Amino acid sequence: MYEDFEEQEYDDFNDRYEPIDDEDDNEVEIFFDELHAGQQKVVESNASIRVLCCGRRWGKTLVSINIALNAMLEGEKVAYMTPYSRLGRKFFKEF
Repeated sequence: MYEDFEEQEYDDFNDRYEPIDDEDDNEVEIFFDELHAGQQKVVESNASIRVLCCGRRWGKTLVSINIALNAMLEGEKVAYMTPYSRLGRKFFKEF
């Protein structure tokens, strides 16, 4: 009886969720937020280390997300470290 139940559940799942035969199933569109001139300058910089001295609400997290996404799209490994876990959660929430 239990085995029949498992098979029925599996059949129901297959009936509801059929694979999509699409040529573009490996393509993903990523939309970046628009950056202001200062942020764009940082993102386009070729420096291996970027140091920012800017106030609150300047968009440092947005810049970090853009830099990380660009690096990942080029196949690089990315690490994002913060002194407090709360700041890291903000980054990945917006990511």
